[in-house]
Amino acid sequence: YYYRIRATYSGTTTKSNWGYASIVCDLAKPDLKVSNVSSTGKVKLSWNTVDYASGYEVYRSAGNDDNYKKYTTRSASSTSYTDSGSKAGITYYYKVRAYKTVNKKDINGPMSTYRYYKFKLSNNEQIRELKKKKEK
Repeated sequence: YYYRIRATYSGTTTKSNWGYASIVCDLAKPDLKVSNVSSTGKVKLSWNTVDYASGYEVYRSAGNDDNYKKYTTRSASSTSYTDSGSKAGITYYYKVRAYKTVNKKDINGPMSTYRYYKFKLSNNEQIRELKKKKEK
């Protein structure tokens, strides 16, 4: 929001120059949900719409160690993402946050609570893993 402010002195017509002020509203923390797309075996992330957001940043980590990296950026109208770059047998952890662009600068909202999903090995991959263990 932008405000235009000018002072006046009571009882006169004297007025100051206009001053300007701006304020940015805090963005809410998205509520992240994780589910499996049964037809593809991939994970689907979805979250609620955050008022005044310009978009969303999705972060991913292959371990629950706060080593999250920005994985993708989504528009304000997009409240879901399907992770097609995941590998079977790995547990991935996800977070999402809203951001607002003001004067060409992004202002970040708080991170969502993390959610995780373990990608299961297919039957063929499980057999290969067992063979590798036996060979060692």
